[in-house]
Amino acid sequence: MSVHFDELGYLNLRMAGQLRIGVPLDKCLRDAAASCKTDSLRAGLNRIHRSLSEGEPMECAVDQAVLAREAPAMWAAFLKQGVTTGDLRGSLKDAGDYYLWMHRISLKLRGLMAYPAIAAACLVASTGFVSLMVSRFLHESAGFFPSNGFEASRAGTAALAAAQIGR
Repeated sequence: MSVHFDELGYLNLRMAGQLRIGVPLDKCLRDAAASCKTDSLRAGLNRIHRSLSEGEPMECAVDQAVLAREAPAMWAAFLKQGVTTGDLRGSLKDAGDYYLWMHRISLKLRGLMAYPAIAAACLVASTGFVSLMVSRFLHESAGFFPSNGFEASRAGTAALAAAQIGR
């Protein structure tokens, strides 16, 4: 199940606000489900709304949504705590704050993960540039330097071998 923390955070804050002004819970759930972009969360809210309208307690309705992998378990814990304490509005507000905090943290982590990728790309590019420049320098300056010691020693060894054969 893919959870969009920002969507879940704003959804909880909106439901808390609706409950604060006196909107019934079933209307809050319907409105929230209608505004969801995430299909699994919409299905979970619809499942909770349907279960509550059939007379099931909130804890059972939330458990069914979590078992069907349509609602996050942490969100279910917030709802159950709100029902248990009798402060569902406060619990929804806390859940909204928590999920918006998680969204901010995930954005910061994504930003931090971009830096090593940029640094690695710059390192590869600069290494390639330096190796290209060195190879061009060696290729263009090949006529300015005498042949290396390996070539000279091979020629000297061949001359020595020819001299020994001629003796």
